[in-house]
Amino acid sequence: MIASLWRNIHFLLAITASIFFIIAALSGAILGLEAAWDSTKPQAISFSKISLGEAKQKIEAQFEEVYEIELNSKGFLLVQGSAKKSYGSFYVDPVNGRILGKVKKPSPFFQFVRSLHRSLFLKETGRILMSFVSFLMVLLVISGLFLLRNRMGSFLKLYAPIKEPNFHRKNHIILGRWFWPLVLIVGFTGTYLGLDRLGAFTFQARKVEKHMAGEAKINLNKVPLNELEKLVYPIGNAPKEQFDLSLKDRSIRFQQGDLSLIQTNHKPWSQRLHHWSYILHTGEGKLGLALLLTLTACALFYFIFSGLKIAAKSSWALLRLRARNQTTPLLILYGSETGNTYGFAKLLKKRLKKEGHAADLVYMNHFRIQDNTQMLVILTATYGDGEAPANASRFMSQFNRQSPKNDIDYAVLGFGSRSYPKFCQFAIAVDALLEQHPKYTPLMPLFKINNQEEISFQQWETLLLNAIQSKSPTDPTL
Repeated sequence: MIASLWRNIHFLLAITASIFFIIAALSGAILGLEAAWDSTKPQAISFSKISLGEAKQKIEAQFEEVYEIELNSKGFLLVQGSAKKSYGSFYVDPVNGRILGKVKKPSPFFQFVRSLHRSLFLKETGRILMSFVSFLMVLLVISGLFLLRNRMGSFLKLYAPIKEPNFHRKNHIILGRWFWPLVLIVGFTGTYLGLDRLGAFTFQARKVEKHMAGEAKINLNKVPLNELEKLVYPIGNAPKEQFDLSLKDRSIRFQQGDLSLIQTNHKPWSQRLHHWSYILHTGEGKLGLALLLTLTACALFYFIFSGLKIAAKSSWALLRLRARNQTTPLLILYGSETGNTYGFAKLLKKRLKKEGHAADLVYMNHFRIQDNTQMLVILTATYGDGEAPANASRFMSQFNRQSPKNDIDYAVLGFGSRSYPKFCQFAIAVDALLEQHPKYTPLMPLFKINNQEEISFQQWETLLLNAIQSKSPTDPTL
């Protein structure tokens, strides 16, 4: 029952948000490629061994006047000022202060994609919606992990070898086992960034320290350049004019003359978390991470495609509101997770009709005893570690609540894989349930088929037809 709950949640979440996942995955893949491409540009320089003081000295030696030094989210060092009779914003190499080129306007195409990814062009409403979609992504990963645990038997066996004949299902599982941590990170960070943009964490106050003149000084040579956000120069040259320095974890105001500290604002944890969430979500400034996130977006595309393809044959039954009418004495019930068992059930119905036996075909969750029911033929797969398929999860509880007026003959056919320790376990459980009921009589012993072998099915089908014929040779309804 728990396995069915996780399966239903996983399927309904995917259906509800699939169109938004497609938009997020497509735009995310494009932005990931942009971040990866930006990381290869000449201005993408590692600052891990350079201090702010060293870079400031080199830059001031190359520029006539400096107004701002900024390290942007892409990992580019930007300097606003004048140099060689040219004024504007420039990309700069902090090692020697050399100008690498003027800052260009962002590409309209990537700006378009970024706006689509963040808010669907719907401003605050779109931000709320995309934050919710990111949260749904987190729930999808969690429900998918529990489904995988049920299939493999435990979390400890999550990466054990898997034998799955269905191509899309197998790849869905394999990709899921390797990409779930990245999808979870993307979901969490997307949710956090969306909430932060909406002001959800503005309640956190900054810790402010005010310093007496000459009490303490800042040593810019001990400030790593990669901690910089922006350094704003004072307007004048007087010693008491002040610099405004913004770092990842704090902002500092200090005097120009002797570098005496005036005020230090310690940023709340939400702003520091925002910085790391942004890096992990976008990969900007990190080539390896950007490529991984691009692959994750592509994997998300396949998850959507393969998940809907898998669900199309079986899980759509979750959305059906009522069962088909059962009018014939012979009833075929099926329990199918991937749709393969359902395919065999349709073949059986067609063969029975050809031999002159009318039969109704319904899935096991919609089984209802009718006054004219004389025979049940049950075809069912086993999901994961002995669980019922999605459309058979309620069969046993419904069976125990119904009491037939007449005696009923039955036959059970189980589908499974011998690579699993609980081969055809659900079919065994169903057969045992019917066997202990006084109103049900086995028409033939339980039959089990490994990996949907068609020859085995045809053999069983022939045995079933012979049993039906010998049971009621003169009854045209059977």
